[in-house]
Amino acid sequence: MYSPEGLVARHIDTNKRELYFVPSVYYNLPKQLVFQYDGIRFCKKEGRSFILRMEEAYPKTVTYMDQKITIRSVRYQDGSLRLSMDVPDPDILEIQGLNIEGSKETGYSMATLDEYTKGGYTIECYIEIDKREEYEVTLGYPGYLLKEPGQIEIELR
Repeated sequence: MYSPEGLVARHIDTNKRELYFVPSVYYNLPKQLVFQYDGIRFCKKEGRSFILRMEEAYPKTVTYMDQKITIRSVRYQDGSLRLSMDVPDPDILEIQGLNIEGSKETGYSMATLDEYTKGGYTIECYIEIDKREEYEVTLGYPGYLLKEPGQIEIELR
């Protein structure tokens, strides 16, 4: 079975990730392998959860790691919670998903990125979940970027 060449990330559970390199079957083993990075992202557990209440007025702003996230609208329609929010520029704070307590799936059912506005972008999210008055939302694998480019040579055996 052919796998495209590259670095693949896989979630083992909610707290761990595994990275592995999948070589292409069309090329010889390289003589050197270098892992390059543009920076390091870090996050904290505190403050990355918030409560969405259906009766509240929107837009509403929440703060995570000193960055503003604006929840533009929240509504329940056709068995899904529909959430629109403006998030910061991913070069500052990247949000890779949303986890909503009680959802049938973890993360986005569907997400589209609008054009960049004010250094950020808009996420449109449709998550299958039962209708409630409030939802606990957790930002999935957010990361604040420290721009420190570098590279590490990986020993080949």
